[in-house]
Amino acid sequence: VSRRGAGGDACATDRSTVPKRLQAFQDILAHGQEMLRRGEKAADVVESVVVLLEDCPFFNAGKGSVLTADETFELDAGFMDGSTMCGGGCATCSTVKNPITLARLVCEQTPHVLLVGLAADSLAAANGLEMRGKEYFLVQERLEQLQRNRVSGTVSLDHGGELNKDSLNKCTKAACPEPSPGQAAGEDAVHSDPLGMYSEQKFGTVGCCAKDRYGNVAAAASTGGLCNKHPGRVGDTPVMGAGFYAANDTGAISCTGKGEIFIMHSVANQVATRMRLLGESVDESMRAVILGTIPERTGGAIAVDRHGTLCASYNTPGMFTG
Repeated sequence: VSRRGAGGDACATDRSTVPKRLQAFQDILAHGQEMLRRGEKAADVVESVVVLLEDCPFFNAGKGSVLTADETFELDAGFMDGSTMCGGGCATCSTVKNPITLARLVCEQTPHVLLVGLAADSLAAANGLEMRGKEYFLVQERLEQLQRNRVSGTVSLDHGGELNKDSLNKCTKAACPEPSPGQAAGEDAVHSDPLGMYSEQKFGTVGCCAKDRYGNVAAAASTGGLCNKHPGRVGDTPVMGAGFYAANDTGAISCTGKGEIFIMHSVANQVATRMRLLGESVDESMRAVILGTIPERTGGAIAVDRHGTLCASYNTPGMFTG
């Protein structure tokens, strides 16, 4: 299992809670690993892991998401099952408690791949998913973060970086950790990451990739998006091929960062395509795309290939993964 959780400016305001945040992350990762050990499928694992991350107020997904310029919540999520290559996403949702479950519902129970706004929330309610009001998602730190962005007149990533169109320099930093014992053997592998500025102890957008003992891979991602964003803005997280991708012949990828950049470059699909057509390893493909294609300081990704090898690559100062 590979899991990530991106940077979140809220965390920087209270460093005393960092140990609790890190512990929550590790507990959720352990939950996913245990599911795989029990023989559960990759698709179920990535959804379950992301649901727990959405329920944790420390990350920019579900409860604890950042706010739009109108002080509202617009949540995005994406899900893909590599065994069927079926994917689904939801965007600008405001009342469904767990957007990742709605994204999977779109994938498996509708003929569509992306639903947005009120219609997406209505589909969730009609299918018995848990619904919540604004007060559920709101945490004080995110409100304070919005107020700072309003004063500075900026739109920021959940890990505090201002969004701009001038970051066009070559990427210079990456990390591809060695898989834990047993993971590279190809039986069960889960990788997850609250991606972001780990050195600044920040957390945010979440994602998860997994490979099960049956050879299936799956990917999931969930986010509240950019702080102080224009209402209606949609990033890469719910866009199949940009923010997430999974196929049993290559692997599973989950991205995070400046969504507009990841959409322009179809980042998740690029990684998988290089593995499929060029025969590159997951490490080679991730580095080529994250370090050689997209602008520096725009984000990163986690992945697990069909053999169970884990990889995390980023061009930001850091990325926290497990």
